[in-house]
Amino acid sequence: DVSSATVGPPNFAVHGDIERGQRFVVATVDPDAPTPQEPTEAQIRHFLSGDFVRGANLRHETEQLVNLTAPLSHWLQPTPPAGSDAHRYVAHTQTC
Repeated sequence: DVSSATVGPPNFAVHGDIERGQRFVVATVDPDAPTPQEPTEAQIRHFLSGDFVRGANLRHETEQLVNLTAPLSHWLQPTPPAGSDAHRYVAHTQTC
């Protein structure tokens, strides 16, 4: 069920050489709102949080990120309108 898969925030991970103590900001946006055919409300923010640090090593050179503080914008579950084509949900990660 697609709707249950998007109820909570996704897990975030980064690939590459991560230094201990490196912190990240993560923002997740939908550039296709309300529909990909007519993105007049583009860049709907679904999540924004800082203070992510490396957590578990998921596989070679991939580190799961864990958040040490409350998000600035809690997860907003995607709810595209009926009949809309598939939306893209983009996660931006920035070191701080």
